[in-house]
Amino acid sequence: MKQFLALIVLTLVLTLLAGCGNTELNAEVEQDPSEPTESTENINLSTLESRLGYSIAYDRNIFLYNSSGDADSFIPANLISTTARAVELTITKISTLSSEEVIDAVRTLSGYRGTMQPCVIGNADSALTFAQLEDEMMLTYFIATVGETSYFFELIRPVSEEIAYGAQLLEMLNSVMFTK
Repeated sequence: MKQFLALIVLTLVLTLLAGCGNTELNAEVEQDPSEPTESTENINLSTLESRLGYSIAYDRNIFLYNSSGDADSFIPANLISTTARAVELTITKISTLSSEEVIDAVRTLSGYRGTMQPCVIGNADSALTFAQLEDEMMLTYFIATVGETSYFFELIRPVSEEIAYGAQLLEMLNSVMFTK
């Protein structure tokens, strides 16, 4: 039963990723005018101008930002995890390898042998993605090329947190713009 559920979740994620970059960050949702429009959430959307050469919009009430070396990471502010790998979006700038070398390294480290799918990440020259399920964790990888620089995006989340953070993290990815 767990494998069947995992297959359904993986199919849903791959379907969502097939259109990555095609969703508007500020998309409006139709609402019945007779319903109240009160919101119980306090949205604190900020645009981060990273020293790594990109900008990204994220909700500071939901995610904490950390920068170290050539990598930035975003983790849910309210998620306390005792596992080594929790919900996280990490963006790494790689200037020392070609995009082909980055792809080869990701394949080697992840063990992924399937086809990487093209997608859109901001104004990158090109981008590829793939996802895999590993020990109840959904791992989604993106490689974006901007000129001679590659950016490696790693999205990690437990299958149990798929619905809770998946949409926000994909919206964050859709908001990325690179400095050229």
